[in-house]
Amino acid sequence: MASSPHAMMALMLVLWAISDNIVMPVLGAVVGLGICAYVERHHRAEAWAFIPRRRQHPGRDEPALWSVVAKLFPLCALAWALGAYVSALGAREAATLAGPVAVGALAALALAELAALLWDRLAPRERRVDAAPAAVATAFAFGSVLVLANGIATILDRSRWEQSGFLMGAGVLVTYVTLLLLVRLVPRRIRCVPARLLPT
Repeated sequence: MASSPHAMMALMLVLWAISDNIVMPVLGAVVGLGICAYVERHHRAEAWAFIPRRRQHPGRDEPALWSVVAKLFPLCALAWALGAYVSALGAREAATLAGPVAVGALAALALAELAALLWDRLAPRERRVDAAPAAVATAFAFGSVLVLANGIATILDRSRWEQSGFLMGAGVLVTYVTLLLLVRLVPRRIRCVPARLLPT
């Protein structure tokens, strides 16, 4: 979950809160967490090598307690990052200028969360985006949308509206979510980076 869109959004918000630059926090978060996503995909695929094939069931639900902890951590990080970012609005120029970008990314994240929830309820088990039990995933989605809506309202109250910034923020988040979905499609035996760079 360290490379989830929620973690990426939290990292961008914190970097905007402490940085004097609007662009570098976005690039740093996307590139850094994109690499994390690839490494996570590699380890998830390799984990099945230790389980006999007849006992493998990749489409099953994750344990409920594990899912709750895994969902709660990025959501708490996002809520904390929103608080840190909102406190920097008006105090730091870069944070204030990044307001429309942040609103666009937060709105896109809320829509992506609802779309993933709908997809997971309709898709076959092995094609779901989220392996959490349905009750945990639904509670997380609605909690996430609540936090995101509160953040959007607060940021809009303290910064000016700019459509180009809004669209740029939404585009960044959609690009990152697309990158995560593409990383999941990388076959288990194909390596996109040299073997010496992968953990042993």
